[in-house]
Amino acid sequence: MKFREKEKILRQIEEKSYEEELDENDYSILNKLSYDKEVFIRDLVAVILVESSDEKGEEILLRLTNDKEWLVRADACDSLCISESVTTYNLLKKIAKKDTSGYVRGYAILSLGDIADKINKEDELLEYLEDRLKHEKVQFTKIDIYAVLYNLGRKEYFDNLVSMLNSKKYQNRNSVVNSLNDIANEDNKDMIINLLLEHKKKETAMSVVYTINDVIKEIEEMDDDDEESDE
Repeated sequence: MKFREKEKILRQIEEKSYEEELDENDYSILNKLSYDKEVFIRDLVAVILVESSDEKGEEILLRLTNDKEWLVRADACDSLCISESVTTYNLLKKIAKKDTSGYVRGYAILSLGDIADKINKEDELLEYLEDRLKHEKVQFTKIDIYAVLYNLGRKEYFDNLVSMLNSKKYQNRNSVVNSLNDIANEDNKDMIINLLLEHKKKETAMSVVYTINDVIKEIEEMDDDDEESDE
């Protein structure tokens, strides 16, 4: 099967996953293509499976966390946010500590935050992440640790997160902006919007400016969502 054919099939499954449950045939195709020689194809499988609600999908993602390419491992870890498994939680803790890529460790940490909330491991994760901060050197990974710690109730890490807007790498600054979107709520949204508007004045990377604009718009739309839910 040619690359374009494989991509077309996966895009069809992706579209379907937004509307309905995947079936046996879908999982069979996803499983087969998760072994594909093309990194893009394996990575697309990992991305699609964030919509999975079946153990088959989680099994594929767990295997992809061992992929030779960091991008596939990162997206597999990211998509494992769907899990409610203690086994997956413990595996992600190992990945967040030992994977050679800071991006993979970061996405593993973000999914740990989602899973901990579902399996009542918040206190344990707090202790684990504060220990990881003592050893983690990569800024991207630290950004994710700060964001998860904040969401777990450690509000003092907000300043640590915001300080990363001074990173020399625009990718890290972009990650901070997205993290601020993730932690935004009724209590802090005005502060976050004002902070982003101030940073925008001195931001030199247009990609970060675009992200700031998008995030501000999303946060402002929280008011509209709240009004609709009240009606």
